[in-house]
Amino acid sequence: MVLLYIFIVNQISEQDTSLFDLDSVYYKYQILETDTVLSDTLYVPVIEDTSMDMYDNLRISGIKDFSFDMNQGFNQGLRVHIGGEVQGVGIEGALSDKTTPSSTIQISEVEKMSLRVFTKNFEGGLGNLTLDLPFGIRDEIQGARVGIHTSDQENAVNFSYAVNRGMSKRIRFSGEEGKQSPYFLEPPVITNSERVHLSQGIGQPELLKVDEDYSIDYERGILSFTNKNIITNHSRIEVEYKQAIDDYPNIYAQSDGKTEFRNITFAGIYRRRYDEKENPLTFTMSAQEKDSLRAAGDTSIVFHTYADSSAEGDYIIDNNHFVYVGTGNGEFIVTFFYVGENNGEYIYDPTIKAFSYQGSGLGNYSPTKLLPLPEKDEFYGLGINLFDAIQLNAYGSVFDKNTFSTIDDNDNFGMGFHMHLKKQLSIFSVDGEYISYDERFSKPQGKEEIDYQYQWNTNEPLEELADIVLGINPKPFFKAAVGYGILNRTHKRKSISLHPFFFNFGYQAIDSIDKYYAGLAKKQGKFVLKSQYEYEQETHLFSYDIQYWIRKNSRLGISGNFDQDSTNRGITTVFDIATSPLSISLGHRLFNDTTFFFGNIGLNIQHQYGAIIGNLEQTQRYSQKRDENYLKVDDGTGNYVFDSLTGTYVEKDGGDYIRKIYLLQEFERVVNRNYSIETSYRQSIFDFRGRFYYAEESNFKSNFGELLLALSDDLYEFELNVHQDLTEDARFALFEISNRERLLSIAPSYKALSGRVEVKEILEKHNTFISEKRDSYTGKTAWRILSNPILRPELGYSYSKIFSDYFANTDLLLYEPRTSMLIGIPYKTKGRFELTGELIYRKYNLETVPYFFTAAEPPGLTKIVMATASLGFGKHTMFSLVYRIEFSPEDEFRQNLRFQTKIRF
Repeated sequence: MVLLYIFIVNQISEQDTSLFDLDSVYYKYQILETDTVLSDTLYVPVIEDTSMDMYDNLRISGIKDFSFDMNQGFNQGLRVHIGGEVQGVGIEGALSDKTTPSSTIQISEVEKMSLRVFTKNFEGGLGNLTLDLPFGIRDEIQGARVGIHTSDQENAVNFSYAVNRGMSKRIRFSGEEGKQSPYFLEPPVITNSERVHLSQGIGQPELLKVDEDYSIDYERGILSFTNKNIITNHSRIEVEYKQAIDDYPNIYAQSDGKTEFRNITFAGIYRRRYDEKENPLTFTMSAQEKDSLRAAGDTSIVFHTYADSSAEGDYIIDNNHFVYVGTGNGEFIVTFFYVGENNGEYIYDPTIKAFSYQGSGLGNYSPTKLLPLPEKDEFYGLGINLFDAIQLNAYGSVFDKNTFSTIDDNDNFGMGFHMHLKKQLSIFSVDGEYISYDERFSKPQGKEEIDYQYQWNTNEPLEELADIVLGINPKPFFKAAVGYGILNRTHKRKSISLHPFFFNFGYQAIDSIDKYYAGLAKKQGKFVLKSQYEYEQETHLFSYDIQYWIRKNSRLGISGNFDQDSTNRGITTVFDIATSPLSISLGHRLFNDTTFFFGNIGLNIQHQYGAIIGNLEQTQRYSQKRDENYLKVDDGTGNYVFDSLTGTYVEKDGGDYIRKIYLLQEFERVVNRNYSIETSYRQSIFDFRGRFYYAEESNFKSNFGELLLALSDDLYEFELNVHQDLTEDARFALFEISNRERLLSIAPSYKALSGRVEVKEILEKHNTFISEKRDSYTGKTAWRILSNPILRPELGYSYSKIFSDYFANTDLLLYEPRTSMLIGIPYKTKGRFELTGELIYRKYNLETVPYFFTAAEPPGLTKIVMATASLGFGKHTMFSLVYRIEFSPEDEFRQNLRFQTKIRF
C-alpha cells in the first residue's frame, strides 16, 4: 500500500512561500505522497533487536511532517525537540521552520536548527541559539557557544561566535480602533525573534504568545492580532525583534563569566559585533561612494540607487526618474523597495506590471536608499551582587557608526552605571534604583524599559533616573507603598498605592498629569471577579472580568471594558463558555456609531474510538491590495518559465523567473469567517477520518473537504480517499483566480502485492477563462520480491485529457507509462539505505505540443535516480536524507538534496 500522510499546507501555494499571506493565514489539508517512488518503504522500520540500542535514552518529540529542499526550501512547518543522554553526554536539539521567510534559502538559514550538548562541567551549542546573557541582554545568533563551569554552577565562563542573523529593533505603535491588522514592522523579520507586548491603561505590558495572541508575516513584517486581544485607540503595542541583515555580513563575538564567593557574586561580559565593510551583501559600492563614506563621518548622507545598466533592462531615465518601457527595451534593471505608504516616489501599477513615478512622498516604493554605514559596536559590563540585596553594574560601550571614516570617532566611547537595592525588613520593604547613562552610551536591546514612554510621558531618551518605593505590610490583609522618582533631573513621578483586603487604590502624578485608579480582585467559592477603573485627563477606562468555575476545566465568564474621552466612546463585551468538549467566545465592540461582532467556537470531543475537533471564527482587519509579477533571475535558479505563445508563466523547477508580490496603496476593511472540522473513528481494523475547512472574506474564498477510509490487518490493507479543494482569489489587482481539484483514490494491498488507482480533476480559471483543465487516470502496482534486503519493482500508467482556452481547438492527450525499482538495505537497528531508479515515458497524441504543456512535462523518456539514507528513533520518528538526479528528454539534468522527516504521535 502506498503510504499517504496528511498535513497542513499554505492555502496559496505549498511550493512558493513568497506568497505567504499579506493579511491573514489560510490553511488546508492536502494528501501528499512521500518523495520516494515506492514511498511506503521509506517509513517502515526494519525490526531488529534494540535492547542494546544506544538511542534508547534519547527522547524526540515534535509535530507535523516537514521537508527541506535545497531548491524549494521548506515544504511545511516543523517543531522538533530532541533531548536525552548518550554515554553520559546530555543532548538537546531543536529544529523549527516556523514561517520561514523565503522559499529558496540556504541550509545555513533554516529556521530554527540547534544542537546542545552538556556534561557535568561543559556545555556547548551549535546553530540558532538564544543567549540569555548577564545584565538582561538577550541575543539571537546563528553560530556556536561553548562554556565550562563547576558542578554547582557557581563559577562559569562562556564564549560565543557567530555570523549575526540580524540587528535588534524596537518599535512602538498606538492602537487604531477596530484595526487588528496590519501593523508594519521593518522587514524582513528574523523568524521567532520577536517579543510582542500589549498594554492598555496603567497596567503592566503583557508579553503575548505567537499564534494564540498574534500572527506575523516575517518576510513582509506584518503583525496581526487575534480575537483574544481586541485593539482599541487606547492600546499600546511595543515589539522587540531582529531585523534580517541585508547590508553587510555582521560578525558577533561574545564572552561572559561569573564567580560566587559566599554571598557575593561577580559577573562580567564582553560583546562585540561589527560589519564586514568591504563585502556588502546586496549592492556594490563604487570607489567614489567609498570616498564619500570616508568623508561622511557618522552621518548617513550618501544615497545609493539600486539600478544596474543592462542591455536587457526594463527602464530608462526621463526627467531624472525611471520610466518603464517594456521588458528588454530599456537601459536599466531597477530594484524597488517597499518603504511605507506616502514615503516613496513610485507605486506599483498593475496595468503595466511595473513601477510608475508619482512624485516625492506620493508613493510607497523607492529605488533609492541611504547607503548603509558599516558599524562596530562593543559593550563591556561588570557587576557585583551583594547579599542578594544590592546590585552594582558598571558599563562601557564603543559605538562607531561608520568604520570607513575616522571623523567623529572622538565621541564613540560611552559609560553607564546602574545600582539596584531591594530588601525586605520585617514589615517594611525598600525597592530603589539609580541609573546614569552618558549621551554616547550604547546598550544592546535599548536603554529604556518596555512602556518607558508611557510611564514617564516623554519621548526623551533615558540619561539619568532615580526611583525609590517604600512599602509597609503590617497585616496580611493590608499593604501600602509610596514612591518617588526623577528622570533626567526634569521629570518627576509620585505614586501612592493601597491594598486593603481584595481592593487596590492608587494615584500617580507625572509632572502635571494626574492618574487615579481603583480596582478589586476577589475569588469567592466558584466565582472570580476582577475589575479596574482609571482616570486621566478626561479619559475614563474601566474593565471587568467575571468567571464562574463549574468544575476544574469548565467555566462561564463575561468580560469587557468601557473607554471614553472627550470625543469618543467605546464598549466591549465578551461572553465565554469553556468546557472540555466545547469552548465559545462571542464578543461585541461598539465604538461611537460603529459596531463590530467577533467570536470563536471550538469543539474537542474525545472518545475511546473516535474524536471530533473543530473551530469556527469571525474577526476583522484591514486588507492591503496586492499584485503579482515575475522577475528574471539567472538561468536555472528560478521556478517559473515564460511561454511566449500564451504570454503566461508556467511553473517549472530550474526555470529562470521567480514570482514576486507587490503591495498597492489600497486598504479595505474586511470581515473574515472560517471554520474547520476534523473527525476520526478507529477500532480494530477500521480507520475513518474526515477533514473539512472553509474560509471566506472580501475577494477570497476557500472550501476543502476530505474523507479517508482505511482497513488493515496482518495480510491486507485497503484505503479509500475522496477530497475536493476549491479556492477563489480576487485579491490580486487584475482578475480573479479560481482553482478546483477533485480526487478519488483506492489503494489495496495483499501480502507483498500492492496497488493504487487514482482519478483526479484539476481546473484553473482566470475569471471565466479556463487556463487549464486536466482529467487524469492513474494506476500502479508493486510487488515486494524480497524483504531483507528489500527488492521491489513497480509498474504504473497514467492517462490525461488536457484542455485550455489558450488552445481551444486542441484536444490533448498525455500517456505516461512508468516503471521503477527499489533496493533497500537495512543497517544498524532502525536505519536503511535505499536506491531507486525510475523511468517515465511521456507521449502526447500530437506531434507538436505547445510549450505551455511541455515545460514541466516534456515528451520522451525521463530518467530518475534517487538515493535515500534514513534513520529511525524509537517507533515513531524517521529522519531521511534524499539525493535525487533527473535526466530529462531535453538533455538537461537537475539534481537536488532533500532532508525530510516523518514524526508520528
